[in-house]
Amino acid sequence: MTRDVPALMNVIGLGIAFAVFLVLMSQVWWDYRYDRFNGGKDVYIAEAPSPYDGKYSSFIVRPSIPLIKDCSPDIAAVCDYYFTKDDRLGRIKVKDNAGEYVILKGIDYGVTETSVVDVFNIDLLT
Repeated sequence: MTRDVPALMNVIGLGIAFAVFLVLMSQVWWDYRYDRFNGGKDVYIAEAPSPYDGKYSSFIVRPSIPLIKDCSPDIAAVCDYYFTKDDRLGRIKVKDNAGEYVILKGIDYGVTETSVVDVFNIDLLT
C-alpha cells in the first residue's frame, strides 16, 4: 500500500503539469494569432467547401481571388498566402561520398503577394 502512494502522487503531479502546460500553450496560441494585431478585426480568411463531408478548406483557386475582391465594395485589399512545411521544392540535396544525392534538410517557407503589406498594415523599412 505504501508503495502505491508515491506512484499515485507522480501520476497526479504529471497530470496537473500537463494540464497547466495545455492552458499556457493555448493562451500563447491565442496571443499570437493573426487577428491580435492592430487592425486584425478587419482581416478575414476566405474558405471554400472541401470535397470531404462538412469540412472547409482555405485553398482557393488563384483566378478566383480577384473575383472575391470584386464581390464587395467593402473589401479594401486581398492577398494570397501559402505555407508549406518540408516541401519537396524546399529540400536541400547534397552529394555523399558515393556520388548519390541525399536530402539534407527540408525548408519551411511561405509564398504571398506584395498586397500582404496593405492587408496587414506592415511598415516597410527603407
